[in-house]
Amino acid sequence: DNTLYLQRVANPGPGSNFSSWVSQGSVSGGAGIALTSRGAQVLLFYVAADNVSVYVKESSDYGASFGAPVLVVSAANPVKWLASGINSSGVVALFYALSTGTVYVVKRSGGTWGSPTAWTNTVNQVTGLACVYMSDWNLAISGTDSGGNYLAWTCVYGDGVFQPSGTWSSLMEL
Repeated sequence: DNTLYLQRVANPGPGSNFSSWVSQGSVSGGAGIALTSRGAQVLLFYVAADNVSVYVKESSDYGASFGAPVLVVSAANPVKWLASGINSSGVVALFYALSTGTVYVVKRSGGTWGSPTAWTNTVNQVTGLACVYMSDWNLAISGTDSGGNYLAWTCVYGDGVFQPSGTWSSLMEL
C-alpha cells in the first residue's frame, strides 16, 4: 500500500519481538529509501507519493523517535534511488538518481540544505545507488550504459581528501 513503516528493537536478539511497526505515512512506490547514521544521529530519507519530493526525518536518540518530516528537495523528474552519508564534521550528503539516469547531490551543513548539483558522469539508467563516507563520499552505482549493457561502477564525490571538495571522479567499472 506504499506505506513506510519503522521498527526499532533496542537490543535485538533471537528472542526479540519484531512485530511492532509504526507507520510513517504514504511514500512513493517506485523509489527507494536511505538511512544513514553517525553516533546517536539517524536520518531517514524517502520520496513522497508524488515521486519528486524528497523528505528527511531525523532522530537524535539512535532512532527511538523521529522528528517531523522536512522537505530536502523537489526534483524535476521522478526520483528512483537515494543514498546518503555523514562526514566527521556532521555534513550530510544526500545523493539521488532520477529516472533520466542523472545523479544529484545536495548537502546539509550547519542545519541548512544547499542547492542540488548534478554529477559530471553519464549513464543511461541508474538501477541502484549506495554511499559510504570514508574520507570522501564513496558511491556504488548500478545501471545501464548508452549501449544498454548492465554494469556496476564506483564513483567518489569529493570532500577534499582523495577527490577535491565538491567534485566528482569518473566512473570506475567493477
